[in-house]
Amino acid sequence: MGYNLAKIDWALIGHLTIDDDFTAGYSEAAEQVRRELFYRLIGHTCGCLKLRPRNLAFYAKPEGDKIKRCHIHFLIARHGTKGRPLELMAATMQDYWSKRHGLAKIEPFDAKRQWQGVAYQSKFEFDSNGNRLEPYEYKSEALKALFRKNADADSNFKLPPMLNRILADNFMA
Repeated sequence: MGYNLAKIDWALIGHLTIDDDFTAGYSEAAEQVRRELFYRLIGHTCGCLKLRPRNLAFYAKPEGDKIKRCHIHFLIARHGTKGRPLELMAATMQDYWSKRHGLAKIEPFDAKRQWQGVAYQSKFEFDSNGNRLEPYEYKSEALKALFRKNADADSNFKLPPMLNRILADNFMA
């Protein structure tokens, strides 16, 4: 996932807490509530800024358990933002979330820290016994389309003839 996320031009990065004990933990019911709350945030923001939700590319992943308060980390790509001011977009999201669900920190993505942001977003989580947890992930259809586009570009990449010959000579069995 980190490889695919690193190839996207990100616009915003955010962290959302949820002030509701029900959403803590890894139950399917709690996950449905978290997902619905996040998608409402996207819908509200798109409505306020006159963006099409289906064109907005985003990736989000909730974290937390019964001990830690649940929170959601997310990235919003430039794709689908139609040049809207990022500060306005971040403020719209921050205001909506803070008034309804908990704390929010949403800001323009710092492209100089691309690897750090993507690495944090795609890190693994472990339970109290050290077992890796399978993450819940929210990937928009627009993001999946960008992944496919990037994969097609990767598959069409051709090595220069000289480098191709050197690799073939050195790795032939």
